[in-house]
Amino acid sequence: MLLKELALEIAQDEIAAGACEQDENNAGPFVEKYLNGLAEPPANWCAGFISWCFWEASGKFSGNPDGSMPFEYSLSARAIYNEFRRVHKIIDPPQQGDLIFFWRGSKDSWMGHIGIVFDVDLDSDNLITIEGNQGAFPAKVKYCRYKLSAVPQLLGYGSV
Repeated sequence: MLLKELALEIAQDEIAAGACEQDENNAGPFVEKYLNGLAEPPANWCAGFISWCFWEASGKFSGNPDGSMPFEYSLSARAIYNEFRRVHKIIDPPQQGDLIFFWRGSKDSWMGHIGIVFDVDLDSDNLITIEGNQGAFPAKVKYCRYKLSAVPQLLGYGSV
């Protein structure tokens, strides 16, 4: 099994576990787990969630990842996107287990959002992702559906 397939299974397990914010926006035990000591809650956690899934998949249960991940563990979706851009791993169309990057505020802003591709159906123009910290409090780890040809605020897809 590939690392991205394991990360995708872990993301699905988090949905099954009911992973979400608790007590206040951008906080709670799941959020704290995804922040992995890099920040204290409340803090944005979409990139932490994706990083944590790949970190777990790579077999790293404590400490900092040592390069066996396909990207650096980060709480910044834009930092991960920029890392993928630097190493020419931005692709289209995506495959299952690849990353999806969104812009926030404006396309040139430092803000972003990230998810993992769950399913791609080119024939029906459908894309399903798993994302954390998407939507109103209490934001959950959840499946999100898009038209592949019209994903809003899309920056690109990262090949894992």
